[in-house]
Amino acid sequence: GEGTKDNPLDIYSAIKFSKPGTEIILQDGVYEITERLRVERGNSGRRGEYKILRGEGDVILDFSQSSYGMELWGDYWILSDFTLCNTIDGKKGLQIAGDNNIVEYICAEYCGDTGIQISGSPQDDRNKWPENNLVQYCISHDNADSAMNNADGFAAKLTVGDGNIFFSSVAYNNADDGWDLFSKIETGAIGKVRVEKCI
Repeated sequence: GEGTKDNPLDIYSAIKFSKPGTEIILQDGVYEITERLRVERGNSGRRGEYKILRGEGDVILDFSQSSYGMELWGDYWILSDFTLCNTIDGKKGLQIAGDNNIVEYICAEYCGDTGIQISGSPQDDRNKWPENNLVQYCISHDNADSAMNNADGFAAKLTVGDGNIFFSSVAYNNADDGWDLFSKIETGAIGKVRVEKCI
């Protein structure tokens, strides 16, 4: 496709070839996600020129045919106005692993692990742990793993730097916690996380 409304790109190509300041609009409908939907590290906007991925209308990303959820390893992205659902057992709806991202008006539901989680990789040095991400006006509900002991509504845990904020968001009917801020001795303490005006 050409990236126009009448001749659109697929979601994978649009993310891969976007430039700082690009706005990717997801048209109304259900997207059956089959390949890994991952914003790679280095695929980033910049301060004042975010890359934007937003829904227009009722947009649902259905991961029931994928082995993964959505992963955001880039910096300076805005994700907004769509629903993530139906990841398989043990897979998060959305993992935020980059820095300076804004995630807003996202609904994560019926996932096989935490709906929306900020965390990096235990293989990375602490200076690569995600920092300064804002999750606001989101809802995360009915997420459950098969063991019913690990899936949270929201989490910032294990490998998280400073400055991450959850604002005015709602978690309910999840198998484990509404918000999980867990850390392990092996990886060390997480950075400071703010949870404000949330339910």
